[in-house]
Amino acid sequence: MGEFVFPGEIYNVSDEGRTHYDATMEYVYDDEVNFSQWPADFIPFYGIGNGDYFALNCKEGSATRVYYRDHEDGSMVVHSPSFSAWLDELPATLA
Repeated sequence: MGEFVFPGEIYNVSDEGRTHYDATMEYVYDDEVNFSQWPADFIPFYGIGNGDYFALNCKEGSATRVYYRDHEDGSMVVHSPSFSAWLDELPATLA
């Protein structure tokens, strides 16, 4: 992933072993739950910088699809069929 320039923030999994200064997933989740109508089952892992997020559905477990959350209308739509597919799409997405 070091080959790409990401707009926005890729969230840390925890405060321990942080690899960069972006927020943790837990912090962003709690902030969004308190601030908006964030669906409880979705964990944001990447904020693109305009209030929109990519998220995983914890109820789907390791087979989770990647969802895109639009802050304008609150929609949560499937963006990729899996996290590995999302990673495979990164070169085209970030081009």
